[in-house]
Amino acid sequence: MPQSALMNAYHEFMDKARPFLNITNEDEYVAALEAIEQVLESSKDASDDPMKPLIRMLCDAIARYESLDAELAEFEARAMSIPIHISVLRVLMDQYTLTESDFPEIGDRTIVSRILAGQHALNLTFPLS
Repeated sequence: MPQSALMNAYHEFMDKARPFLNITNEDEYVAALEAIEQVLESSKDASDDPMKPLIRMLCDAIARYESLDAELAEFEARAMSIPIHISVLRVLMDQYTLTESDFPEIGDRTIVSRILAGQHALNLTFPLS
């Protein structure tokens, strides 16, 4: 491919991608989130996936926008301060409509509730079978 064709292809790509890569408002942010979801659904989980550079560009653009938005930055800080084991339990509960009683491997409903409230530590050691 001659250099001019490469440059033309790049400029054409940037004309179409600019609203997704240079997010300046909420509408562009929502569009970028929808775009990354669509790209992720169509990509392969392989190291040689040709969609990886696009995924990285979209993720970087979304992260840049989120870091400039005080409300989103505060939300991210709160989310990152939650211990991972509590986050995992909450996601499982949300995704599968589970309750504190649905984790007998962890303990009874009271123990799971106290773990979710940060009042009780989750034992992360597993018995060997």
